[in-house]
Amino acid sequence: MSSVDELLKQLVDVNRAMDTHPGESRNFVRARHQEILDDLREEFKRLRTSIGQAQDTAELLSGANLRWGGGAVEDSGNGNGATSSSALLRERGMISAGMAAMDGVIGQANAIAGSLTQQGSLLDNVGRRVGQVGHKMPLVNGILSAIRRKKSKDALILSFVTAICLVFVLLYASR
Repeated sequence: MSSVDELLKQLVDVNRAMDTHPGESRNFVRARHQEILDDLREEFKRLRTSIGQAQDTAELLSGANLRWGGGAVEDSGNGNGATSSSALLRERGMISAGMAAMDGVIGQANAIAGSLTQQGSLLDNVGRRVGQVGHKMPLVNGILSAIRRKKSKDALILSFVTAICLVFVLLYASR
């Protein structure tokens, strides 16, 4: 049993000891300690699996002397073909890692696209409701029209100022 296993067992014992003391203030502490214990167990299992995989890979690739030159893998001269198979295994691992990373990015992109679509439909609904209220109440419709006019006027002024600044920059740069 490793020292980490012993420490996790001690933490389980501490959590069990906390269960014997009643009290509402301790319920939160007990729940938090249990969450921490669960997180630590998951992380330890993940790390143990990762270390096991790394050891398996190291054993598989042990004895292979690879020289990377000119973009090709050259045999180290042992003549048994272990180098080329090790290189192929390494390349396969890199391709698998790249595919996993791409799958993660594609999943994130799909989630973002779904979120943006949902937000767009929400904004469309808000716009429709504001328009409906504007048609039902002339005062609100007048305010909305004034906002639209002000917005277009601001856009024209901003465009004009930008154009003038651009002309001044071009004149300055030409000197």
